[in-house]
Amino acid sequence: MRHKTSPRNPHKKEALTHEGRKSTQTAEAAALAPSSREALSVICARLRESFPVEVLLLFGSVVRGEQDEESDTDLLDVTSQPMPRTKRRAIADLVFDVNMDFDTNVSAMVVDKQSWDNGAVSILPLHDEVKREGVSL
Repeated sequence: MRHKTSPRNPHKKEALTHEGRKSTQTAEAAALAPSSREALSVICARLRESFPVEVLLLFGSVVRGEQDEESDTDLLDVTSQPMPRTKRRAIADLVFDVNMDFDTNVSAMVVDKQSWDNGAVSILPLHDEVKREGVSL
């Protein structure tokens, strides 16, 4: 993830998504419980260690500040290449294990960059939602 200094506040950094779009909200500003913040940190580190991660984006009710006690924490993992079912399963297992360790409810969606940018996923309402509100991690 790249950062640049905000012209209004030189100490605030604006994250750039994989499309170069500015996200004015940061992961630090999202309404995350400390355990969810820590779990996301572990998940992101492990994903980057083991898989071809292009970008990780937080989205959904937590980013909008609309979560309740039933809400999950939505994470989009855009990979640089298509992932076979076995690797997608490994990602789901990784997220599940971290959720168990931290008593959290992170949900991860995995999609390759080509599908995200130009495939069937690119025309879904979810794509517009993530482009509008997604926060780079």
